[in-house]
Order: sequence, then C-alpha cells, then structure tokens
Amino acid sequence: GSKPQLGMTNVPWHQEVVDFTAAICQLVEGEYEIASEHAHSCAVLMAHKKFKKGGEWYTWIDFPKFLQLSKDGKPFNSLDYMVKTPEWAVFGKGLPGDGGFDPNEVHWRKGDSRTTTPASSRPSTPASFM
Repeated sequence: GSKPQLGMTNVPWHQEVVDFTAAICQLVEGEYEIASEHAHSCAVLMAHKKFKKGGEWYTWIDFPKFLQLSKDGKPFNSLDYMVKTPEWAVFGKGLPGDGGFDPNEVHWRKGDSRTTTPASSRPSTPASFM
C-alpha cells in the first residue's frame, strides 16, 4: 500500500506544545519548568529546577569545560559545566511570537525586510566558548 504522508497539518502549533509541556510539568509535582523555547522549531525545553539558580536558567553546556572534566578522570555532574541560558532563549523572554530565535542569526522572513540584528544589541558569547 501507499505510505501515509506526514505534513505540516500534522505538526502542532507552538502554543499547543507549550500547553502540553506545562501540563507535564504539573504532573511531576513542580520539579520541572519550561526553561527555554525555540518557537520557530516548535520546541521547548523542560528542565529540572536544579538548573535554575537565583531565578536564572543554566541550561547551556560549556563544552570545553565538559571535555576538560572528562579528561581529568574525577567524578563530576551536569552542574559542573552548566552555562547561563542566553536571555533570548529563556522561555517567554525572546522575540514576541518568535521566542528562542538567536539574534546573532539572520532571520529570513518572506516579504519582510527585517533580516538582521545590529551587533551592538547582540548577546555576548561566554569566554569559554572562544
């Protein structure tokens, strides 16, 4: 027989993904929250609250530090190489309607002349990433 075709009609809206994830967060008794989003990809990150320090999310990975810790051979955990989540990637704090879009990237919108963000308003890259 023919294969069923999956298309955009089968993809949930970003708000549906957010609502579903929020419901899961409630089911796990408040141990997790929606930490980050990328609306364009219709994706959210549900993170354990241990990655939220002083009201700020630390969901990014310092890969050079992770590799160094791996080579050292001593025990370590995810809290040892976490990096603060950039403000634009934090759930609810990005561009309205397009949360999680990296302002360092060119955002092409059909019929829209707004394609770049001035360098002066771009977030800094963590020193360990350079």
